[in-house]
Amino acid sequence: MAEENVPDFIELFYAKQKKADRIIATAQHHHTKAYQKAVDEHLLDDNGEVDHQKLEDENFHGKFVDTLTDHYKSRIIEELNIKVPEFKNPEDEQFYNDRLLQLATGQTKAQILERVKKNKSKYTADEHSKYAQSHIEKELSPKIQASIGDHITKDHIDDIVTYTLGDKKDMVNTKLMDVNDANSLLLNYKQGEHEITRSMLKDTNYLVKEED
Repeated sequence: MAEENVPDFIELFYAKQKKADRIIATAQHHHTKAYQKAVDEHLLDDNGEVDHQKLEDENFHGKFVDTLTDHYKSRIIEELNIKVPEFKNPEDEQFYNDRLLQLATGQTKAQILERVKKNKSKYTADEHSKYAQSHIEKELSPKIQASIGDHITKDHIDDIVTYTLGDKKDMVNTKLMDVNDANSLLLNYKQGEHEITRSMLKDTNYLVKEED
């Protein structure tokens, strides 16, 4: 189907999807960068080689986590253009910093420290990546994805079906579709390079069965 006369609400959906992809890619980048900074500062030996055995020493844990969390905090402060206030006591400052960390990672400094203490020398780049991916998949991505189609209403469903399926629109029953189904159609349409097949919809309840 030619990409012309695209409804404004669909253009907005795809613009928000593109922004979401960039946010997620940026979060992945900073998870990696935070770990790399901590390694560069604390785990390199005299030959410049990574020595995870240093994390068997609990004296390294606090310093290692400080560098990790400092990167996350700096990133979220810069991203949100936050003006950090002055604090009268350390408890208020720690509470504030933990709120920043939760925005960036979904966890507090104490929780991150506990993870490093638990894994010790096994807290490798791969282990950090597992945590980072879990944070993105379970917390960040669902929140972002939910906002992509928050402007779509039930009144848009027929237009979305026409846009994504064209002359194949009769293969779905729009009466059985909700807003989430319409959003999924738009995503499948983009991922399928502007084509939706029956196999993409085989697990939906709104796909009309083919006649024998």
